Amino acid sequence: MKLCMSAAALMLLSIAFDASADAEVFTSLRVEGSSEPVPIHQMINGWEDNAYRGDYAYADGVVRAGVAYDGWSVGVERRYHYLFKFSPDTVAWYEEVEQGADNSTRKDIDLDVQMFDARGVFAAWRYRADNWSVQPSFTIYRLGHYQWGDLTGKSSEGEGTNASAYLDYYFDEDKILKYEAEEGDRFGYSLSVSGDWQIDENWFMSATIDDLWNRLDFLSASHRTGCINVGEVESSVCQQDGVSGKDQLEDYTTSFHPTLRFAASYSPYQVAADFVWHGPFHNLTLWKDWQIGRYKAGVSASSLRQLGFRVSGDWFSLSYAADDLRIKHVRDTKLEANLFLRW
Repeated sequence: MKLCMSAAALMLLSIAFDASADAEVFTSLRVEGSSEPVPIHQMINGWEDNAYRGDYAYADGVVRAGVAYDGWSVGVERRYHYLFKFSPDTVAWYEEVEQGADNSTRKDIDLDVQMFDARGVFAAWRYRADNWSVQPSFTIYRLGHYQWGDLTGKSSEGEGTNASAYLDYYFDEDKILKYEAEEGDRFGYSLSVSGDWQIDENWFMSATIDDLWNRLDFLSASHRTGCINVGEVESSVCQQDGVSGKDQLEDYTTSFHPTLRFAASYSPYQVAADFVWHGPFHNLTLWKDWQIGRYKAGVSASSLRQLGFRVSGDWFSLSYAADDLRIKHVRDTKLEANLFLRW
């Protein structure tokens, strides 16, 4: 598959050099991250400060490289996707565990994890009319590491970690119990659709639904189910002590939330707005741009308290936004960078 896509990319590239139609070589990077309880740095490396009451942590990073010719685009992709959903009680309980504090009250534990990384190949085609266009895009992934499942239970008051929970979990690596098994292949599929509309000489709108349809297939995936009791609990969800569960290999198919992106701009004042929505994550951003010679530069503010900037030229575009200038304190951030050669 990789060889076929590489050959197709080289063929399109050679045609583009000889043809008069629009052609482009491009590479792009887009990273979005949001962590409600603690800064992103602490979400990765361990909680240090007092946590806010939040219910999710989200990150999606995509790197692409490809060629485009006469409406067609093909290329390769590297992707990382993370979504943690949890109850405020889970945040408070985990904060006490991380800081070694006594459990102050009984709490309901509810954690849902969706994580994967992947390498993929994509193909897209853009249909253009007089003042609008639409582009479907299809990506095939070879999945790498993954964690997918949920943990539900209760904690009890007292000294130390006291909790009882039920685990339903698919994974490719077990770093705690050292469970190892020979897994099968795993693939992903994603269909995205984008479109734009030049309403009149002043107004322009665009919309994208990434992963509108998607599917992840795990063949002979490692699957763990069971009850976990830690410390002393008033009532166990499985009514027994210790750890009881089952590890087995089984086929598993699932999907994840699509992402909606909407943008509108008004050219006389060079102002714009864009909106992003993925499951529990949503962010509205307002932009003001200025034309500076051959370049365009702008600043932004968002509903997630981000301040940002962007700059673009004939062969590149770059934008960055964050809610804090100190990297280790950032909770919400977005980075986009594009390089392209057109003729």
